[in-house]
Formats: sequence, C-alpha cells, structure tokens
Amino acid sequence: MKPNKPNILKWVKALESGDFRQTIGQLRKNGDYCCLGVACSISRLRGWKGTDAQLPQKVADWLGLSANPCLGNFNYKPIFAAEANDAQNWDFIKIASKLRKRYLSKKVK
Repeated sequence: MKPNKPNILKWVKALESGDFRQTIGQLRKNGDYCCLGVACSISRLRGWKGTDAQLPQKVADWLGLSANPCLGNFNYKPIFAAEANDAQNWDFIKIASKLRKRYLSKKVK
C-alpha cells in the first residue's frame, strides 16, 4: 500500500491544530480523540466506532497506511501510533512530527 501523502498531511495538520483534545485507549471518548481517532474524524468516512483501538480498514485505506501505522524505530524498536499515544504518552505534536518525518519526506519508507 502506498502512503497517501495529501491525506496524511491533512491528518498531521489536524494533530498540530490544537482543535482536538487527546485521550487514550480508544479512538474517541467523551469528545476527546486518540491520534488515530483524529484521522477517523477528518476522513469524514462514516461507520467507525469510537471504542475501537485501531483504524478501521476504510480509514487506513484513505491514508494508505496500516491500521496502526509505524512512526519509526526508536532505540531499535518500532513504535506504532497507538502505542505512542497510549503507552508512551506522546502528545499530538510529537506524533505529528514523527508522521511528517516518516511519511511526508521525499523518500517514503
């Protein structure tokens, strides 16, 4: 699957916008979103459940990424978006920065 750079850029900008409050454990909870929930929200695709923990396939396809995209390798270990959001306590700005570096640079890995 080839990353859809225009849609990934929309996601990155939404994460950086300050328009979304961050939560953990599910895509959407009480009006707050995890980083993957932000992607669901801006995709405007219907039918995703806030209680899910990873991207629905149709949103993953919209981004051209897996259901839990890798943000890169840190200390020789891959870090995935849900883990960065939930277990590593990365804020949206840091997640957006890693998405930008990994998927929006000239050379897509």
